[in-house]
Order: sequence, then structure tokens, then C-alpha cells
Amino acid sequence: MNISYDWYKIFYEVAKTKNITDASKNLYVSQPAVSQIIKQLEEKLKVELFIRTQKGVGLTKEGEILYNYISAAIEKIRIGEKKLEEQINLDSGEIRIGSSDMCLKYYLLPYLEEFQGKYPKIKINITNCPTPETIKLLEEDKIDFGLISQPFKIEKRFFCY
Repeated sequence: MNISYDWYKIFYEVAKTKNITDASKNLYVSQPAVSQIIKQLEEKLKVELFIRTQKGVGLTKEGEILYNYISAAIEKIRIGEKKLEEQINLDSGEIRIGSSDMCLKYYLLPYLEEFQGKYPKIKINITNCPTPETIKLLEEDKIDFGLISQPFKIEKRFFCY
């Protein structure tokens, strides 16, 4: 079955609020449109999802089964969106750095301290190793960036400064 995520989102909101009008307000969609989508979803699934009453709607047994899965999926999507937003805003995440002792001590450390002051929720993972190992870690995607101090050969896909 190829059913629109939007239909499931509408189903979820109606089931959560137990009211088509309230769901339509929360979704910024007209009440007739919500009713029509619920009807189309029921037709597509070949099952009645809601019991209509004067006070609103309730889930049928089939509706409860679907709601358990849909609510879990929608909540996971919302968590994923939140985690992504946190990373974009530098409120969470991790930076993996490769560096030699000398580069770390004399060049990188002051910058790391400043960065950590500005973004305390970002985890910094430092791998201390010589230049050839740092380059290998970059090539294997085990670090995000490396700080090296010797002459070296490195693939063109890496930015060198």
C-alpha cells in the first residue's frame, strides 16, 4: 500500500484529540478536508478506524492497532527532527579530531577550550597519533578532521590548509 504520510499524520491527530474539529485546528487544515482524508484512509485500508459519536470520535479495535504503530512512528520522526535541529544549532553532537602531541598542545588546545566554552554540549573526541596514522583515520572516516605538521601525501578529496 502506498498511503501518504500526511494521511497518517491526520489520522494520528484525530485519534490523539478524539475530535475532528480540534485535529483540523491543530493541523491548520479545514474540518471537511480532515473528514474526507479519514474517509479515504478507511477506504484505502478497507477498515473502519473511528467510531463517530456526538462528543467526537473513538478508535475501533483496528484503529487502535494502527494508532499504536503510527504514534510510535510519528514520535520517532519528531525525535529525529529534534536531534537534527540540536546538531544544526550545535546543541548536541560529536567532533572527532586526529592530532599529534605538538599540534594539539601548541596549536589546537586554545581553540578547543574556546569552542568548548561556546558549545559545551558538543562532545570532542581526540585521537592522538602521528601524521601517517592521522591521514589513515581520515581516509577510513574515523575522524572528522586531522591536524598534522609534517610533509605528507593525501588524497585530493580532503581539504588541506
